[in-house]
Amino acid sequence: LGPLLVPWIQQLKDAGHEPILLKDGSPAHTSRIAMEYLSVQHMNKFSWPGQSPDINAIEHVWPWVRRHITKDFHPSTC
Repeated sequence: LGPLLVPWIQQLKDAGHEPILLKDGSPAHTSRIAMEYLSVQHMNKFSWPGQSPDINAIEHVWPWVRRHITKDFHPSTC
């Protein structure tokens, strides 16, 4: 877990919140060191399917980005 994430998790715990890690099976979530940290810190884990648009906000934005970028596009006639 990154150097910014660990202090943030601790701040949440100190404030009385119980953080839950939403994990999707990516290597960063399943590495030995990450799993050991989560076990030692008694972090709640919630497994989720990889590439799920429900937790990945950018997935909902792509259609808009595509329309915005291509609205003035005219194919080359050369």
